[in-house]
Amino acid sequence: MRILFLTAATALLALASNAGNNSESLSSCHSGADSSVVELADSIVIDKASMTLSVFGRKGIRMCVFDVATGRHPGNKVGEGDMRTPEGLFFISEIADASKWTHDFGDGLGEIEGCYGPWFMRLETPGHSGIGIHGTHVPSSLGRRASEGCVRLLNENCDSLRRMVAIGTPVRILPGAPDREVNEIIESERAAIITQ
Repeated sequence: MRILFLTAATALLALASNAGNNSESLSSCHSGADSSVVELADSIVIDKASMTLSVFGRKGIRMCVFDVATGRHPGNKVGEGDMRTPEGLFFISEIADASKWTHDFGDGLGEIEGCYGPWFMRLETPGHSGIGIHGTHVPSSLGRRASEGCVRLLNENCDSLRRMVAIGTPVRILPGAPDREVNEIIESERAAIITQ
Protein backbone atom coordinates (compact mmCIF):
# COMPACT_ATOMS: atom_id res chain seq x y z
CA MET A 1 0.00 0.00 0.00
CA ARG A 2 1.53 3.32 -1.08
CA ILE A 3 0.77 6.48 0.85
CA LEU A 4 2.78 9.66 0.43
CA PHE A 5 2.26 12.41 2.97
CA LEU A 6 2.17 15.96 1.65
CA THR A 7 3.10 18.74 4.00
CA ALA A 8 0.33 21.21 4.78
CA ALA A 9 2.07 23.81 2.61
CA THR A 10 2.26 21.40 -0.34
CA ALA A 11 -1.45 20.56 -0.03
CA LEU A 12 -2.32 24.25 0.08
CA LEU A 13 -0.16 24.96 -2.98
CA ALA A 14 -1.80 22.07 -4.81
CA LEU A 15 -5.26 23.41 -3.95
CA ALA A 16 -4.33 26.91 -5.10
CA SER A 17 -2.74 25.72 -8.33
CA ASN A 18 -5.76 23.58 -9.19
CA ALA A 19 -8.37 26.20 -8.27
CA GLY A 20 -10.29 27.06 -11.37
CA ASN A 21 -8.81 24.10 -13.26
CA ASN A 22 -11.70 21.84 -12.33
CA SER A 23 -14.24 22.25 -15.10
CA GLU A 24 -16.12 19.16 -13.96
CA SER A 25 -19.17 19.37 -11.75
CA LEU A 26 -18.64 18.93 -8.05
CA SER A 27 -18.97 15.36 -6.86
CA SER A 28 -16.76 14.17 -9.70
CA CYS A 29 -13.57 12.17 -9.95
CA HIS A 30 -10.93 11.68 -12.58
CA SER A 31 -11.06 8.06 -13.64
CA GLY A 32 -8.46 6.05 -15.43
CA ALA A 33 -9.01 3.49 -18.17
CA ASP A 34 -9.72 0.84 -15.54
CA SER A 35 -12.29 2.21 -13.10
CA SER A 36 -11.77 -0.80 -10.80
CA VAL A 37 -8.28 0.52 -9.98
CA VAL A 38 -8.46 3.26 -7.37
CA GLU A 39 -5.47 5.40 -6.49
CA LEU A 40 -4.92 6.09 -2.82
CA ALA A 41 -5.09 9.75 -1.87
CA ASP A 42 -1.92 11.54 -0.82
CA SER A 43 -4.01 14.15 1.00
CA ILE A 44 -7.47 15.64 1.43
CA VAL A 45 -8.23 19.36 1.65
CA ILE A 46 -11.58 20.52 3.01
CA ASP A 47 -12.33 24.17 2.24
CA LYS A 48 -14.98 25.72 4.49
CA ALA A 49 -15.22 28.73 2.15
CA SER A 50 -16.28 26.71 -0.90
CA MET A 51 -17.79 23.81 1.11
CA THR A 52 -15.77 21.29 -0.87
CA LEU A 53 -13.57 18.31 -0.16
CA SER A 54 -10.72 17.83 -2.64
CA VAL A 55 -8.79 14.57 -2.94
CA PHE A 56 -5.20 14.98 -4.10
CA GLY A 57 -3.10 12.20 -5.59
CA ARG A 58 0.47 11.98 -6.77
CA LYS A 59 2.23 15.24 -7.62
CA GLY A 60 -0.57 17.28 -6.04
CA ILE A 61 -3.06 16.51 -8.81
CA ARG A 62 -6.65 16.88 -7.71
CA MET A 63 -8.39 13.55 -8.34
CA CYS A 64 -11.84 14.37 -6.96
CA VAL A 65 -13.89 17.20 -5.56
CA PHE A 66 -17.09 16.73 -3.56
CA ASP A 67 -19.66 19.09 -2.04
CA VAL A 68 -19.73 18.94 1.76
CA ALA A 69 -21.51 20.36 4.78
CA THR A 70 -19.52 21.55 7.80
CA GLY A 71 -20.34 22.66 11.34
CA ARG A 72 -23.36 24.93 11.88
CA HIS A 73 -21.30 27.66 13.52
CA PRO A 74 -18.30 29.37 11.91
CA GLY A 75 -14.86 29.33 13.49
CA ASN A 76 -12.38 26.76 14.70
CA LYS A 77 -13.67 24.14 17.14
CA VAL A 78 -13.20 25.28 20.73
CA GLY A 79 -15.14 22.72 22.75
CA GLU A 80 -17.58 19.86 22.70
CA GLY A 81 -21.03 20.83 21.47
CA ASP A 82 -19.98 24.14 19.87
CA MET A 83 -21.19 22.95 16.43
CA ARG A 84 -17.89 23.97 14.78
CA THR A 85 -15.64 22.03 12.43
CA PRO A 86 -12.00 22.03 13.58
CA GLU A 87 -9.40 23.69 11.35
CA GLY A 88 -5.84 22.58 10.78
CA LEU A 89 -3.98 19.45 9.77
CA PHE A 90 -5.39 16.14 10.96
CA PHE A 91 -5.06 12.47 10.05
CA ILE A 92 -7.60 9.72 9.50
CA SER A 93 -7.34 7.51 12.58
CA GLU A 94 -10.18 5.03 12.00
CA ILE A 95 -12.50 3.93 9.20
CA ALA A 96 -15.71 2.39 10.52
CA ASP A 97 -18.82 0.91 8.94
CA ALA A 98 -21.46 3.43 10.07
CA SER A 99 -24.41 2.05 8.12
CA LYS A 100 -26.25 0.95 11.29
CA TRP A 101 -25.19 3.82 13.53
CA THR A 102 -27.93 6.00 15.01
CA HIS A 103 -28.05 9.56 16.31
CA ASP A 104 -30.63 11.89 17.79
CA PHE A 105 -30.13 15.38 16.35
CA GLY A 106 -32.48 16.96 18.89
CA ASP A 107 -34.93 17.93 16.15
CA GLY A 108 -37.85 15.95 17.53
CA LEU A 109 -37.38 13.05 15.09
CA GLY A 110 -35.59 10.82 17.60
CA GLU A 111 -32.88 8.30 16.80
CA ILE A 112 -32.18 8.02 13.06
CA GLU A 113 -30.51 4.86 11.80
CA GLY A 114 -28.00 5.27 8.98
CA CYS A 115 -27.72 9.03 9.45
CA TYR A 116 -23.92 8.85 9.09
CA GLY A 117 -24.13 7.08 5.75
CA PRO A 118 -22.03 4.04 4.91
CA TRP A 119 -18.69 5.09 6.46
CA PHE A 120 -17.27 7.20 9.27
CA MET A 121 -13.67 8.27 8.69
CA ARG A 122 -12.62 9.47 12.14
CA LEU A 123 -10.11 12.29 12.32
CA GLU A 124 -7.46 12.48 14.99
CA THR A 125 -8.28 15.95 16.34
CA PRO A 126 -6.29 16.63 19.52
CA GLY A 127 -8.53 18.00 22.26
CA HIS A 128 -11.72 16.90 20.51
CA SER A 129 -13.35 13.53 19.90
CA GLY A 130 -16.03 12.26 17.56
CA ILE A 131 -15.04 14.38 14.55
CA GLY A 132 -15.00 12.69 11.17
CA ILE A 133 -15.94 12.64 7.51
CA HIS A 134 -19.12 10.70 6.80
CA GLY A 135 -22.23 10.40 4.64
CA THR A 136 -25.59 11.95 5.39
CA HIS A 137 -29.31 11.24 5.51
CA VAL A 138 -29.95 14.90 4.53
CA PRO A 139 -28.38 15.51 1.10
CA SER A 140 -29.93 19.00 1.00
CA SER A 141 -27.56 20.04 3.80
CA LEU A 142 -24.53 19.90 1.48
CA GLY A 143 -22.98 23.23 0.56
CA ARG A 144 -24.06 24.71 3.90
CA ARG A 145 -23.02 24.92 7.52
CA ALA A 146 -25.35 22.27 8.87
CA SER A 147 -23.53 19.61 10.90
CA GLU A 148 -22.65 19.28 14.57
CA GLY A 149 -18.96 19.64 13.60
CA CYS A 150 -18.27 16.72 11.27
CA VAL A 151 -17.85 16.94 7.50
CA ARG A 152 -20.79 15.42 5.60
CA LEU A 153 -20.92 14.32 1.98
CA LEU A 154 -23.31 12.35 -0.24
CA ASN A 155 -23.38 8.66 0.65
CA GLU A 156 -22.18 7.58 -2.80
CA ASN A 157 -19.31 10.07 -2.53
CA CYS A 158 -18.55 8.71 0.94
CA ASP A 159 -18.25 5.25 -0.65
CA SER A 160 -15.90 6.64 -3.32
CA LEU A 161 -13.78 8.47 -0.75
CA ARG A 162 -13.53 5.38 1.44
CA ARG A 163 -11.82 3.51 -1.41
CA MET A 164 -9.21 6.29 -1.75
CA VAL A 165 -8.16 6.76 1.89
CA ALA A 166 -6.38 4.77 4.57
CA ILE A 167 -5.47 5.16 8.21
CA GLY A 168 -2.97 8.02 8.30
CA THR A 169 -4.24 9.94 5.26
CA PRO A 170 -3.66 13.65 6.03
CA VAL A 171 -6.71 15.94 6.03
CA ARG A 172 -6.26 19.72 5.98
CA ILE A 173 -9.35 21.77 6.93
CA LEU A 174 -9.16 25.40 5.79
CA PRO A 175 -11.22 28.27 7.24
CA GLY A 176 -13.46 30.57 5.22
CA ALA A 177 -13.85 34.33 5.83
CA PRO A 178 -16.59 33.91 8.51
CA ASP A 179 -14.36 31.39 10.30
CA ARG A 180 -11.41 33.78 10.35
CA GLU A 181 -13.61 36.57 11.74
CA VAL A 182 -14.92 34.36 14.56
CA ASN A 183 -11.41 33.05 15.27
CA GLU A 184 -10.12 36.62 15.66
CA ILE A 185 -12.92 37.46 18.11
CA ILE A 186 -12.25 34.31 20.16
CA GLU A 187 -8.50 35.02 20.24
CA SER A 188 -9.03 38.65 21.31
CA GLU A 189 -11.40 37.51 24.09
CA ARG A 190 -8.83 34.95 25.27
CA ALA A 191 -6.11 37.61 25.24
CA ALA A 192 -8.31 39.95 27.28
CA ILE A 193 -8.95 37.24 29.88
CA ILE A 194 -5.24 36.44 30.13
CA THR A 195 -4.28 40.08 30.68
CA GLN A 196 -6.85 40.60 33.46
